[in-house]
Amino acid sequence: MEALGNIRAAYRRFAEGFPHGRTREDRELLLIDSGSALTELNVAFVTTPPSDPRRTVERAAEFFRERPQRWRLEGDQSLLPTLAGAAEEAGLTEVESRPALTVPIPLVGGADVGARHLVRAVTSPEESKQFADVLARGSEFLPPPELFEVPFHRLAPLRCYIAWEGQTPVACSMLLPGAYFGGIYAVATLPSHRRQGQARALTVASLTDAVSVGCRESCLQASPMGLPLYHRIGFRRSFDDVVWTSPQRSS
Repeated sequence: MEALGNIRAAYRRFAEGFPHGRTREDRELLLIDSGSALTELNVAFVTTPPSDPRRTVERAAEFFRERPQRWRLEGDQSLLPTLAGAAEEAGLTEVESRPALTVPIPLVGGADVGARHLVRAVTSPEESKQFADVLARGSEFLPPPELFEVPFHRLAPLRCYIAWEGQTPVACSMLLPGAYFGGIYAVATLPSHRRQGQARALTVASLTDAVSVGCRESCLQASPMGLPLYHRIGFRRSFDDVVWTSPQRSS
């Protein structure tokens, strides 16, 4: 549950960095609306088994109704039997089951990164824009303009990183250090620089920082592309989140 809490907190802090971001939380729901067109960052997390699943999904829809962007409903796999019917009735579509991975940090703390990979924390407005560009192009989505307004250089406690080749930013990641878990997020590499060790370098650099502030384990949500890398490092599946997405809205 601590790993799950770290993941939720990372989403919240990232979305709050957007110019029109907002959040709301109660006993059942953590609602996060970035105000962005990025569906990934407009999320209704179901945090506890709801007594009335249909009403829970309705309340999530009400939160996002005043804005045109799509949103996601997400809950750990144990909630699947409870939420599936209510999500389907609301017109949401189950799109994926997302594995969450964890690893004890000492397993990877001494990993050899390789001299060619330079990883630096994002510390300036210019680097913040470079981070946004790499995140968008590495994730292969068209970035909305507001992504470049997010102050990635001052999203504490989130720490943002860029991997460089010479003067060229080629990959990025985020770390959210917590009391026990250090969560790694937003790992993206430009297509032209994949399979060159950039994502591994960013992961190990993030874990090194996590160790320095007392974290004992790391957690992340892996994409299918990233799973083989994280398994080689030592991450193992801890739980799954199930995600539904709202219908496409008319403009």
